This record gives sequence, C-alpha cells and structure tokens, in this order.
Amino acid sequence: MLVRHRFLSLDPYMRGRMDDSASYSAPVKLGEVMEGECVGEVVESRNPAFAPGDWVGGARGWQLYSAAPGHTVQKLPGVEGVPPSAYLGVLGMPGTTAWVGVTEIGQPRPGRPSSSPPPPARWGASRGRSPRPWAAASSASRGARRSAAT
Repeated sequence: MLVRHRFLSLDPYMRGRMDDSASYSAPVKLGEVMEGECVGEVVESRNPAFAPGDWVGGARGWQLYSAAPGHTVQKLPGVEGVPPSAYLGVLGMPGTTAWVGVTEIGQPRPGRPSSSPPPPARWGASRGRSPRPWAAASSASRGARRSAAT
C-alpha cells in the first residue's frame, strides 16, 4: 500500500543514530532514510485490510511517502477528539513507556509517595497526573533552580 506520512516522530534516541560514535543502536548511514515512527494516511491499497483514507502508524522512516506492506503498519482507531499525531506521543511509544514506568516499575499505591524526574517533552503534560488513580502523593523535580522559578 502507498502511505502518505503526515506526522513523524522525533525521539531522543535518534540523536545517537545520527552519529558514528558507539551507541546502543547502529547509526543511519548518509543517504539512507532516517528511521523513526510515523503516522500517515493510506493513499492506495491492494490489501483488503486497508482502504484509502485509513490512518496507520509504524516505523516507516522520515519520508513523505512509503510503500508499506500491511504487516509493517498498524491501523489506528478513529477515536473522536483524538488527533492522529497522538499516536506518536501519549498514545504511542513515549506514552506507553511512561505508563509502564509508572504502573509496572513505580507501582504506586495509596499513601505511598511518588516522585517523577523531568519528563520527556511529549508526555510531560500527562506525567503529573499519572499517580492520581492510585491516590499516591505526587511530586516532580526540575533540572535547575533557574528553570524551577519559571
């Protein structure tokens, strides 16, 4: 199927992909498509599971269009009031990482303090609310005195 990419992710790990120095992931070679998640709209499809106009997400790279086999993308649910770009933020990898970090690793419980380090920018707006369903006390930290005053 042909997918027109409408939104591209920009995640912290990508900085390491743009450098030849040692990293946990291989660098992207000059001239290759920068790897990353995207959300796009199906323009053309011969796959019965996808129709033109469907929104999909997947690791298709930083490009305007891609030819995407059906197994390389996920059809996004059309939820009223949820923009497709949310699937790269709070409903995507950063949001899932935050949710697992809070629920599986932090395991907040009523009355147990919960502390949060400075968040990645894309899920920062929801981070402060994460412990609330468990009635945990919530606090946050900032990186510097100067930024705490702003």
